[in-house]
Amino acid sequence: MSKILLVEDHVATVKRMSQYIHNISADLEVHSVSEAGEALQYAKANDVSLFILDIQLEDYKGTSLAKQLRELPEYKYTPIIFETALAGE
Repeated sequence: MSKILLVEDHVATVKRMSQYIHNISADLEVHSVSEAGEALQYAKANDVSLFILDIQLEDYKGTSLAKQLRELPEYKYTPIIFETALAGE
């Protein structure tokens, strides 16, 4: 089963995106966290196939988190999708 890590601090968005992903395939496991530190810990302890990162987290920028994930050898080429509710960015 492929694991997707969703890093999003808005609960309604987590629910909506998780439902969208499960509609695509029931074989995809979605794990969500709301903070960058949690995301790094989860990524180090699990085999993640795809990251979906909020551009603007409360505690961190998603782009900075992506750079940290890319520094981990096992995630150098793992797909990262950015999402945001901010229309201006």
